[in-house]
Amino acid sequence: ASKTSPPRPRVVFDFLSISPIFNGTTEVALQLLRCISLSDELCVSILAEPKTAEFFEISREFPLATVYHSPQEVGDADIAVSLCQPTTFSQLAQIEALAPRRCYIFHDSIAYDCLPIRARIPALEAVYQKMAMSADLIVFPSEFSKKIFAERFSDLSAENLMVNHLSFSPLDYLSPLPGQSRGEVHPVLEKLTIEKQTLVLGNQFYVHKGIAPCVELLG
Repeated sequence: ASKTSPPRPRVVFDFLSISPIFNGTTEVALQLLRCISLSDELCVSILAEPKTAEFFEISREFPLATVYHSPQEVGDADIAVSLCQPTTFSQLAQIEALAPRRCYIFHDSIAYDCLPIRARIPALEAVYQKMAMSADLIVFPSEFSKKIFAERFSDLSAENLMVNHLSFSPLDYLSPLPGQSRGEVHPVLEKLTIEKQTLVLGNQFYVHKGIAPCVELLG
């Protein structure tokens, strides 16, 4: 940048609520960071627990970003992005303390809709209501998710809601094999014949997803 260029906005991505495991939430978060961290228009920081940063190799994966391990290290940021929806008031307070502008990536409302999960988080509705009132932007993966959230929390301005569809390309979710570039056809895709097979996406860690019963029913 030239001496006359305006300072780049400082954007901090909150990874503190992300667990050191691979699932749909972490994959979306990592894909988002892969795109944004390469921007020369933003000064990108990532806030993550040391164990999480090591698990996802964040320093290696995002060499242009500054990695912090505690909110106190971050300093003054312009925008804070929560990479998953908060479930506690302490998580909300943490985001609000990082920057004057806040964006939340709202993957789904399963914690609100699934009664066994919601029963473990009695303050969830109040947390979502406060988030709705204080957020500058909430990003949803579908129009349906956005519509349901807006109906439940009618105080939220429609201008603060945005839909960003997740990729439908399997290549965006399959890591290249050793020696293989991202542009090459992955061996898994070569084995799939769309007309003859059904690919069920999910994981076995969450009972409410019902992956095993679904596979048995389709079989």
